[in-house]
Amino acid sequence: MSRRYRIGDLVRIGRGKRVYRVRHVFPTGEVKLAADAKHPDAAKRVPDEFRSYRPDELNRVEVPVS
Repeated sequence: MSRRYRIGDLVRIGRGKRVYRVRHVFPTGEVKLAADAKHPDAAKRVPDEFRSYRPDELNRVEVPVS
């Protein structure tokens, strides 16, 4: 079963440390990321701005409660 992401979801790339925000979801399920997540482990920049990621490359992150 393929995971579906929504705009605004917080994700990590693979088993990485940094957290990104989903900024665009294509009809095929692939997503583009942004580096403006509101999270303590938020990334300062996206590794490859023009790349789209498959859902199986990403891991969903829980939103921290403040």
